Amino acid sequence: MRKMKIGILVDSSACFKIGEYNSKIIDVLPLHLIVDNENDFLDTEEIIEANNLSEELKSEKKKSTSQASPGELMVKYDKMLENYDHIIHISMPENLSSMMQTAFLVSSEQPYEGKVTVIKHSMASNALKYLALKFEQMINDGITDIEVFQKEAEEWENNSFLALIPSNLQTLARGGRAKMVILKFLKMVKAKVAIQWGRKPKKIGISRTYNSLFEKTVTTINKELDSDFEVILIARKKEVNPKIVNTLKNYLKDNSMNYIEEEMSLLFPWHAGEDTIGLIAIKKFLLPKVFSDRN
Repeated sequence: MRKMKIGILVDSSACFKIGEYNSKIIDVLPLHLIVDNENDFLDTEEIIEANNLSEELKSEKKKSTSQASPGELMVKYDKMLENYDHIIHISMPENLSSMMQTAFLVSSEQPYEGKVTVIKHSMASNALKYLALKFEQMINDGITDIEVFQKEAEEWENNSFLALIPSNLQTLARGGRAKMVILKFLKMVKAKVAIQWGRKPKKIGISRTYNSLFEKTVTTINKELDSDFEVILIARKKEVNPKIVNTLKNYLKDNSMNYIEEEMSLLFPWHAGEDTIGLIAIKKFLLPKVFSDRN
């Protein structure tokens, strides 16, 4: 009997490049970057570079993002189902976008019902890249029971951490599902805020200095995950102020915390300001083998 062939779909917020880590079965659904409510660009590095969106990020123009439309999602599902019997879709979480809700609606209709599984979770950004790679490892190990993948995602939720430090609370509060979380901080716009993103996003700390925020963030990571975790520093290297990144890197080094650096999807600073940075921590036992083999 032929083994079920499974493909994995993430959206561009996961900052995964097709073929990264020699992946054979992970595909990417681009989300949208919008300028002044009219110029709509797909969130791909090729389009970002061709349209100089790094400079648009620094401009005073109104910037917003959008999910992929149901039609775009159906086109992607149709294309993937030409090669796979089943699709596991890991979408941006509901507290950041309506993409997951759209995926649930589309996948519940024919011809996708029973052929597409949308993973329920509240994780975000590059953590989803490594979850997808872990799923690929599980598939290569012969796992085809879809419920096992949902349980794995729940294990990741309980053993991972995402902190975002937006550089502009006002722009972040203007749009998207994050705005209700941010509005209560607006009276403190002169301060920086570290936000732990999860099912119920919450404030880690408020401070006028990055060092203080980094201290509170690292303390929270150590408290929640205890030990044996990997840390990923995420930022837009081309756009972010290098002084901020270097301050965080020095803090991590001074506190003997190993880390790797990765790009952040433009979607996040597009909403939260060019100097937005993040820290992701994931328990080592969860990570796919390719993580430790990356060097």
